[in-house]
Amino acid sequence: MTPPPEPKSIILSIESRWENISLVGVAVQAVCAYVGFSELDSFQVQLAVVESINNVVKHAYGEQSGQEAKVAIKIFPDRISFQILDTGKTMESMYQEKKEFSLTTRANLPEGGWGLCIIRTIMDKVTYETVGDTNVLTLDKYLPQAG
Repeated sequence: MTPPPEPKSIILSIESRWENISLVGVAVQAVCAYVGFSELDSFQVQLAVVESINNVVKHAYGEQSGQEAKVAIKIFPDRISFQILDTGKTMESMYQEKKEFSLTTRANLPEGGWGLCIIRTIMDKVTYETVGDTNVLTLDKYLPQAG
């Protein structure tokens, strides 16, 4: 039996400054186009990854610049996986909180605190763990042909 092929991968690394987050968005959008996502899916995946990096800068690092945030992107035959890595404060309590959200419902939503809920709505699988001193948020989205 032949082992599965190694995924194609790229690692993005930015300093924890607000102005660097848009660079991640541009790179994610390009990778999404590369794997064949529609414009809408590309936008939504970009939104989820950028929101994840926003959370790292705001919550994990407390808006302190000079820290490193990484996005490890792996392209598998059936999905694309984004690992958001940081060494700031953990997000266990945030991750445990469940909010209900629909991308089509906007009436009477409170402002703020919906990022993780939006991420869960957009992505097919979301997991979080702390490995040593590194926080790892993994966001998976199935490729169009993988259905």
